[in-house]
Amino acid sequence: MSVIPLALATTVALLACGTALVYPLEMDTIVTLAADRLIATHDGLYNTVCGLGITIGNLLIGSLYCWADQRGLKM
Repeated sequence: MSVIPLALATTVALLACGTALVYPLEMDTIVTLAADRLIATHDGLYNTVCGLGITIGNLLIGSLYCWADQRGLKM
């Protein structure tokens, strides 16, 4: 078996476990901060901010990879 499928399967399993552990805490925090009002609106705002953070992070990392590739650096 190749190393790449094993690494991918391990990463997926760890991400799934981490999400399962953290999600209840996230939802409880959103409900607490929303003071039991407009919970869906607060959840939507939270997910929008997370999505923007992920997008910006991916753009920055992609730019870093391009910068390194142009300079002949190996990653």
